[in-house]
Formats: sequence, C-alpha cells, structure tokens
Amino acid sequence: MEFTKKEITYLLVASIIAGFVFSFDEWGTEVFNLSVGLINLLKAVILVLIIYTVHTFSQKLIAKKSSCDLEFDLITTEKIPLTHIIIPKGFKFTGPLITLIFSLVSNGKLIFVALASFKSKVNRKKRIGHQWTNLKDIEEANIAATGPISNVCLLLIFKILLPFSQSFFSKGMFIASSLAIFHMLPLPKYDGIKIWAGSRTLYIALFCLIILVIAFTYLINVLAAIILALILTIAITSFYFYSSNK
Repeated sequence: MEFTKKEITYLLVASIIAGFVFSFDEWGTEVFNLSVGLINLLKAVILVLIIYTVHTFSQKLIAKKSSCDLEFDLITTEKIPLTHIIIPKGFKFTGPLITLIFSLVSNGKLIFVALASFKSKVNRKKRIGHQWTNLKDIEEANIAATGPISNVCLLLIFKILLPFSQSFFSKGMFIASSLAIFHMLPLPKYDGIKIWAGSRTLYIALFCLIILVIAFTYLINVLAAIILALILTIAITSFYFYSSNK
C-alpha cells in the first residue's frame, strides 16, 4: 500500500495547514516570539502528519480487503452546490480555504478542520468473488470508519506516552481527538457522511464510542476509559436500534 507523489504532496499540505491552525496562538506567551512559534508549528505539523498518515494507511488497509484502491485527497468542490456554476481551479480547494479562513478570522479562537478526504477506485476485475462489482455503501462506510478509529487509537497511545513528554503528547492528544470528531461530522467529503450513508446504526455507535473514549481518556486511565466507553456505547446503540425498529 504505497502513497503516490500526489498523495504525499496532499498529506504534507494538509499537515502544514492543520499544524498552522493547531499552533496559531502558540507564538509566545505575552510577546510574539518567532523561534518559539516555529518550534510549536513544527511539533504540530509532525503530529498531524503522523495522525493523517496512520488515518489514511488504516483506510487503505480496509479498502484492500474490499478489493479497491484508496487515494488520499483534499476536500475540494468542483461547482457551487445546487447550481451549475463551475468553481475556478484556483479556488476548488474549498476545504483548506475554509480551514484557514476560520482560523484567521477568529484569530485562532475557532478551530474548524476541513482538509482530508479519500477517493475509492474500484477495479472490477479484483472484485471477482464479491457479491457486487461496485463498492457497496456499507463497504465504503467500513473503510471510512477506520479513519476516526485510528485517530482515537493514537489518542490512547499519546495518553500512555504522556509521561515521556507532557507538552508534546498532550498536544498530540488534543489534535487526535479534534480530528476524530471533525471526521465524524456528516458533511460532504468527510468520513462521517460516508459512514452515515452506509449505516445509521454504525454511525451512532461509532460517534458515541469516539466521544465517550475522548471524554473518559482525559479523566481516567486508558483501560478504564475503553471499558466504560464500550459499555455505554453498547447501551446507547442498543436503545437506538430498538427504538428505530419498533
């Protein structure tokens, strides 16, 4: 599962933009400090690059099991929704632009990340043996779900590694948890919309699990956080499934 030159370029672009957003207000405590800011920016970029790489690799792994290829992509828009107006090529990267605008306009107080997405490419010859030649919605939902799950796994790893570097891994925890939540939003091109389209029950279960794991990880130890989150997620999902199938 190799990354193409285009994917590597997009991964670096997404990491730099997200790193800038997550380190926006870390350029000195009271007075602007260039060296401190650059160090914090570099830390954030490295953390985001790790998170996005694991995120995409996990999705590529599951995509391979469905006999399809997956390509990391930036969130773009080809035309204005509900119209036939084509967006100029220079402005088609709406996700990165919106991410930067939110950060700049709010002076770093509001964080909204709309950067990473993926394209699935089905090779029908490889799909021989599967029930359908095209990728089913539930298969794409399973592929998308591994992205936010990988973010939460990294959150737990960063929590375990916290004693080795409080500042670095606490920042990693914040970035990993933030990206996990953003990717679960049911918005166009996000992982969340693909999960929602494939299975509402899977979406509810995964959203609850992610929110609960994040909340408990900041309050208690990793093992207890996982156990409590799983118990509550099973209870909530069971209630949802029962209610929706009455």
